[in-house]
Amino acid sequence: MIKSKLENTVVSLLSIFIVLIGLCLTSCSHDENINSECELTTSIILNIPLIENESRVPVNGDESSIEKLRVIILSEGAKSINRTFNKSDLASSIIIENVPVGKVEMYVIANEASLGRNYDDLINLKNEVIQVGTKRKVLITDDGRINFPKRGSEFPGTGLPMSWMNKELQILPPSEIRQEVNVELKRCVAKLNINMKNNLSTPISITSISFGSFFGDKLYLFQEEKLDVPNDNVYADRTFDHLNIPIETGQTENLVCYIYPSFAWYEPIKSSPYTIGFTIDGGLTYYPQAFVKDYETLNSIERNTQVNIDANLNPINMTINFIVKDWTTETINVPDFE
Repeated sequence: MIKSKLENTVVSLLSIFIVLIGLCLTSCSHDENINSECELTTSIILNIPLIENESRVPVNGDESSIEKLRVIILSEGAKSINRTFNKSDLASSIIIENVPVGKVEMYVIANEASLGRNYDDLINLKNEVIQVGTKRKVLITDDGRINFPKRGSEFPGTGLPMSWMNKELQILPPSEIRQEVNVELKRCVAKLNINMKNNLSTPISITSISFGSFFGDKLYLFQEEKLDVPNDNVYADRTFDHLNIPIETGQTENLVCYIYPSFAWYEPIKSSPYTIGFTIDGGLTYYPQAFVKDYETLNSIERNTQVNIDANLNPINMTINFIVKDWTTETINVPDFE
């Protein structure tokens, strides 16, 4: 009698075990992409509309080019995904496989090399994560401002840095139609577009351009706020000298400069550091003046914006005006300054 009960118990346990295995196999069979722990995964489509590019100012590179794209996906209890795509691999959309179903964090980075970074090993990215209040952010420090600022003539062959993230992306179970995720890349830098008009009676040549102390040395890789700038940014001035920018009488020439987002004028009692000055051949100097618009002075520069700075070079003085635009396909006409 005892032996019979024991045999029945073993048979019951085996039956339960077989049922559990069957359930696991059934749940995993919904997708061919499974891991060793039988976690449900799927394939998704990333829609990555290339940032449209139409700059009225000639530069030595494509401001919208994605030379290298990195996609990082993190989820609890699952192996991280870290995939890269070269320019030749990219289309308007790409497929990412083996994505865990459920809530994940997705990070997309374009042209990381322009920031002097390589995230093939994710430890390099994790080492740059810091705690800012209740948030964890990726802080890029550019000691010596080696990577930026850069003039248009120094356009990096690795392209301009861009990024996007979604920390609470919900990945749906696999179905006949793949889930699509829209990736809205933004440039991590801003663009200064300087228009210089010669109002003198003779041709001139710009030999140097000096900027005030608004060039930062730090950047949050992913934007989470409208003006997302590290508080401990160290700002410095910059002079581009040994230039030769000829401008005929009554004509306008341009210079482009790419910079990190900036919030350098946080003490209004002091003079604005957002200034620009020029030296022309023959020794004539236009001393630095603040960017002004309708009697208001610039106090910050957001990423992925274009600041058009119009410098009217007169026989005795100069006037400086500015306007901030989204960095889009819009073609902006040079004002007539009159």
